[in-house]
Amino acid sequence: MRTRLDVAGFEAFHYPAKRVTDASGRERFTSRSDLNMAVDIINTALVRPDIGTFIIFSGDKDFIRLVTTLRNRLGKRVIIAGVPGSVSPELVAAAGEEMLIEMEPSDVDAAVIIAIDTYINIRQRPEI
Repeated sequence: MRTRLDVAGFEAFHYPAKRVTDASGRERFTSRSDLNMAVDIINTALVRPDIGTFIIFSGDKDFIRLVTTLRNRLGKRVIIAGVPGSVSPELVAAAGEEMLIEMEPSDVDAAVIIAIDTYINIRQRPEI
């Protein structure tokens, strides 16, 4: 998928997730990717006023404030793009537009998932 994004002219960034334990002892994953994405989008909107439409490739309702800022304060058109079943209806309502993405699974996707799973399993082994 990364190669496809590169060829299409998208710059992809990797923000590693951290495994943390909350106060109740539950394990969670955290990442700074949402914050970085929001800051990059607002910076782009301010520096490039000629861009009239933003397509947000996320269904996370945490982006509602970002979407409403783009629409209401900066006068931008916002389209929410995401996989069916994973897009927040509230986020779509805030944007006013949505574009559902349906992709066929590929062998490359399966290979990436297997590689990630193998990496995680190796990292979780106790040191001998």
